[in-house]
Amino acid sequence: TLLEAIAQETIDILTFTSSKTVRHCRQMLPHWHPQRVQLASIGPQTSATCRQLFGRVDIEAQPYTLDGLLEAIIAAGIHKTSH
Repeated sequence: TLLEAIAQETIDILTFTSSKTVRHCRQMLPHWHPQRVQLASIGPQTSATCRQLFGRVDIEAQPYTLDGLLEAIIAAGIHKTSH
């Protein structure tokens, strides 16, 4: 299931499009502390919630839209593989 994939960190990136989705994820996985999964946020408010509940955010959209989120994820992947 999706929850198992998240908890077992068999996914690379978990995207959040609102603070509400961050809070729901924390409620479903209260003891999960992501190690290998990158956390991607659609904007500053969602990022603040990620930092509050998970201690970090790895990718933030610019502009704060779904297209911006996709572009930020692609850019992060390019940056990650170039080093």
